[in-house]
Amino acid sequence: MQWSEYGGAPTNIDILFEHLEKYPINKKINIKKKQTLYYLLDNFRHFLNFFHYFGIWEVKLQEKKADASSITANYRASSIVITPLFALLKDALYDTWNMDSEVDHWIEGLELFSVLLGESNELGNLKQILSEQRSDNEINDEEVSFFSRLQSLFPPEDLSKSYVSREDNYVAGRYLFKVTLNKRCSKTVELSSTNTLLDFHNCIQQAFELNDDHLYAFYMDNNKFSRRCYNSPMDNYGPFVHEVVIGMLNLYKGQSFLYLFNFGDEIEFNIDVLKIENVEFGV
Repeated sequence: MQWSEYGGAPTNIDILFEHLEKYPINKKINIKKKQTLYYLLDNFRHFLNFFHYFGIWEVKLQEKKADASSITANYRASSIVITPLFALLKDALYDTWNMDSEVDHWIEGLELFSVLLGESNELGNLKQILSEQRSDNEINDEEVSFFSRLQSLFPPEDLSKSYVSREDNYVAGRYLFKVTLNKRCSKTVELSSTNTLLDFHNCIQQAFELNDDHLYAFYMDNNKFSRRCYNSPMDNYGPFVHEVVIGMLNLYKGQSFLYLFNFGDEIEFNIDVLKIENVEFGV
């Protein structure tokens, strides 16, 4: 897990998990009365919320102080409840945790000692050991996946339904669409299965002489503002239009969906699938 992408990963997760095993499941723990636990959780910051969100524990944060001198002061726990999911996932979390940040921290410290005290065989050997450990971590990240550690927790038939191969969903061919702005204004757009929804967006913008200066989305269930959508790359949330090709949308002849441009003026385009031909052509 590349937790460092989320603002820096805690480096004492092994010590914390071992310590949490001492506490009962589903029982509220007052952090202020547990000094060791308080200090172990102190550098988890926003990871307190991440683990809470995924059900690893239930945490209540201290009330935010307006005059707090640092961001971490607003991310301290007042109480925590260890969930049954923690007992199931703690080994998988630890085994797939990215420890590179901790190793890098030690290597940087050794570099500083080398500058202050001069190079020595002992420092050189220790840096070599840490570098090898970092390489081992990278190898382990490839060999051990979080998903593989979860497989034993679920029946095989459930796991087989959790992911559908993209190759099975992809329908190659030529797609013909009718894009309607109103009853009197419609355009026909022809795309390949290899074109993305971003390509479709660009075609609509050009066909209707728009300026492409607002956010937009494709709503595949034909319901405006539903969750079954693909959003503009400039939006804050995906999935995004450049991430999916036409052939992956499970479209069928007669299907209708919605393209909404400009969330302020809400310019709606109804899209109908007129034809799907299993003949590829150059884009």
